Amino acid sequence: MPKTRKHLSHKKHRAATVRQHRVHPVHLGFGALLSIAAIAGFLLVGVFGETRDSKAADCTVSATLVNPCRPWVGSTSGGYPQVASDINSQFNYAQKRLNNPNVLNNASLAVTLNKKLDMAHVYHSQGTNMFSNSVKNVLNNSDFAQVFVNWKPMPAGYQWKDADGSNATVNNYIKTGAQSVKTLGNRKIFLTVWHEPENDVSVGNCASNASGASMGSPAEYVKMWQNVRNIFNQEGVSNVVWTMNYMGFSK
Repeated sequence: MPKTRKHLSHKKHRAATVRQHRVHPVHLGFGALLSIAAIAGFLLVGVFGETRDSKAADCTVSATLVNPCRPWVGSTSGGYPQVASDINSQFNYAQKRLNNPNVLNNASLAVTLNKKLDMAHVYHSQGTNMFSNSVKNVLNNSDFAQVFVNWKPMPAGYQWKDADGSNATVNNYIKTGAQSVKTLGNRKIFLTVWHEPENDVSVGNCASNASGASMGSPAEYVKMWQNVRNIFNQEGVSNVVWTMNYMGFSK
């Protein structure tokens, strides 16, 4: 069975997310099969400290994207060899799989989407443009009520300490990211600054460093996040719900 990951936000309205490990399309496991595996990481985004009532008459989503009636159900998706590799094709195929697992053996099978994911969960590697054309396609996909973006706020080759406000190149990179989010207008997104950071802590760790970790200390991570928030505020970005995305398992 796949392990689960729990992610917690730092906001007053803390969002709790659960994301499963990447799994093979016919649940055969990991290892060599992963290169052709269908990747579908499922997450639930709920709220601590707020009442969730499935029978609530008013399910209006709050300013911090809280659904008062139930958690959001979402997924990150990719690696399905049955369809094109673009992000929308992968998400759409995951939706079909959710409704009829038989599409794993017949990708052209007609499927009625009686069940739909609420949220698309998008990951960015370091140095990746926050809103590439593929991500814009997801943002414009009416199937998803919410989009959860994970972003690493510096060009490739830089560490957390370089994003503390002292490096002009990195500051400009963050500023460009902030302006990209602002162009979404009233469309709000969940945003995590450098997802699953415990896997990259290489200094000042309270546990053993993960293999290959090289980004710096928890204190440097905090300064990076604070600088990102400051620049987003300076740019007048108001359409972000800041979210923490932990790995949530032992390493």
